[in-house]
Amino acid sequence: MKIQLWKLSVISFLSLANIACSGGGGSSSNPTNPPAPTDSQFELNVKLSGLNNESVSFDWLGKKYSINSGRQITATAAKYSNPTDIVFPDTHQCSSEINKLTDSNYELLVVCESKVVDNFSSILIDAALPYAVRVKLDDQIFTIKDHSIETQINTSSTPIVLSSDGPLLCDFTQSPQQSTDWRLACEEFVITSEQTTDNSGFEAMLISQNKRIPLGLTATTQPQNIAIHTVSSQSFFIFNNSIYSLKIDNGSSVTPNLFSGSFFSLVSHNDTLYSLASDGLYKFIKTDGTWLRVRPISQTVASPLFSSNNTLSWITRREGALVLDRFVSDSNKPSTNVAQQATEVSDHGAMSIQNGVFWLARDAANQWIFTAIEVMNNPVNQVIQTLNKQQQFALWQVNQSNNKLLMIEGDNILSFDVENQSMTWQPYKTTSANLIASHQDLLVTASQLSQSQAEITALYKGDNTLDNNQLIEHFNLASSPIIALRQESTAFSNITLEQGFLLFYIEGEGDVWITDGTIENSKKIFSNKSWQEFTALKIVASGASILLLNNSQSQQDTLIYL
Repeated sequence: MKIQLWKLSVISFLSLANIACSGGGGSSSNPTNPPAPTDSQFELNVKLSGLNNESVSFDWLGKKYSINSGRQITATAAKYSNPTDIVFPDTHQCSSEINKLTDSNYELLVVCESKVVDNFSSILIDAALPYAVRVKLDDQIFTIKDHSIETQINTSSTPIVLSSDGPLLCDFTQSPQQSTDWRLACEEFVITSEQTTDNSGFEAMLISQNKRIPLGLTATTQPQNIAIHTVSSQSFFIFNNSIYSLKIDNGSSVTPNLFSGSFFSLVSHNDTLYSLASDGLYKFIKTDGTWLRVRPISQTVASPLFSSNNTLSWITRREGALVLDRFVSDSNKPSTNVAQQATEVSDHGAMSIQNGVFWLARDAANQWIFTAIEVMNNPVNQVIQTLNKQQQFALWQVNQSNNKLLMIEGDNILSFDVENQSMTWQPYKTTSANLIASHQDLLVTASQLSQSQAEITALYKGDNTLDNNQLIEHFNLASSPIIALRQESTAFSNITLEQGFLLFYIEGEGDVWITDGTIENSKKIFSNKSWQEFTALKIVASGASILLLNNSQSQQDTLIYL
């Protein structure tokens, strides 16, 4: 209670003091406003160091400034305040200091150093490349395929394409955004033969998406299905019974190099190149770039060179009989003479499947002679079965280490299996088809509609199956996919499969499709084509990202991008 009385006394005293100051006597007067503050002039001396004509910006006393050299700034204000929102250039590392010289004179010191910028060269690609490419930049080598890379090299040098794992033409262009960055563009190419302008023969032509390069090679008869084999980053092909390698300088300049000798078949087998000539089997020696004969041949060669797992084989004629010769892992294997019963070769040689090697050829009655050559690593050389001449077969590469020999009987796909010394045809898959065919890892079954047509039943690719209904539903096809049949007595099947791809036709729409047995690589390539136009199409070359189609009616080639 005493505290409250004390507060009241203080308040009363202050009130009386206010009355006294106002003149007392109860009279009143207007209060006097304090005088307005007077503006003063301030100076800011800005000193810059190490900026190399780059600018510093800041706010000071209500104005914005951007300066790139030292200067003295004058401003008028009621009160001084330091510069704010100081912004330094991104290219420099800077510090600032403000010093008071007098009450009206101040100093802004800015000290900068250029940032250390690592302008590392990058090799840029727009999409994954079909094959790996090796690039040299300064003294380092980089491999690029699926994505762009930063090299950790600060250089103005131009990169050089050294090699690739497949047939590619590559060019570098400098990036407009960064002078040390390089964009790599590569096009896969194929080789075909075209009629010369004077119609005197045929010339070899290299074709990619944007380039057509004559190779300066000619032949009087047209070479068919020119395959490119790339081994140890070097590409080879046969043209007019001669083997050529391609020298590609800096990725784009192409020169064919001729190897001496006359050859008519070329295969890549277990990462090694082999070729067949009339006098023997040859192997390419990478170290010195020469062809070494590894097996002499004195008989007439009657087939191309076949490759199946670890077995190379070819057919020769000896005294009117067909003989199968083999070459396995650089060692000689005994020849197989099927008691002079085989009179016509098939489109396969020795077929390696699990636990055995077999051969199918035709006899004089045009029936299939099924011969066991080797079982459980033991030579056999014995006819084990004669099969109906109408029988269709497929040697399917299920995966890299597993081939299956298949045929259809009733409503089953049968697989020829070898276990211990037992050899039997075993049910593998049920099917409604009566035709079967394979090429590499693509297996096709179909139901025959006529002598020239069949309807696709299913496509098999490894563990994946794509049946007729899935094709129709996924691509909204107007009708079932139809394929053309061929009539060749030496063929395993009447279904035409080439380069691991199948062409099929949609009647009514006239659409032409191509597939490798997967949804991803199935695409429509032509529309409004007649059945005759469809059957004139043939796949003559293929790669990882392109196919070359030839039209036998117009003799025109069309490049298809996968």
